[in-house]
Amino acid sequence: MKLIFARVLGGCAFALLTGCNTIPESIRVEEGTNLAQFADVRAVPDGATGELARWGGVIAKVENQAEYSMIEVVNMTLNSSARPKVENKTEGRFRVYAKGLLDPIIYKEGKEITIVGKVTGSELGKIGEHEYNYPRIDAEKLYLWKKRK
Repeated sequence: MKLIFARVLGGCAFALLTGCNTIPESIRVEEGTNLAQFADVRAVPDGATGELARWGGVIAKVENQAEYSMIEVVNMTLNSSARPKVENKTEGRFRVYAKGLLDPIIYKEGKEITIVGKVTGSELGKIGEHEYNYPRIDAEKLYLWKKRK
């Protein structure tokens, strides 16, 4: 009986430890895939056009058009599970374009998100009155994270 209990307890501990560092299936990429880094794209946006990226952060804004939705994201470094590390620092913002409607009640300001998609250059916009050059990514996969406790 003690042996069974020890194995069950050990299995649970292993699952907890490994589960914390697992990237969700929907945003995984093949091992060894070269991903465009946000800082590099921000420095030379058009130099990474067509490259695959996995970026994340906190949603700042969602706008829905007839054929697509745009999410403006405050970039945050990703942890080993590809979840944004919410800190008081960022390398900037980027815009994500996805086909169809992304309901702004679900994809709302302040939620954490990770995106996998192709870099498609950059576009000018504004943050308040400040002109800003946003790196742009066309989403292939989106992952909304559950609220932290």
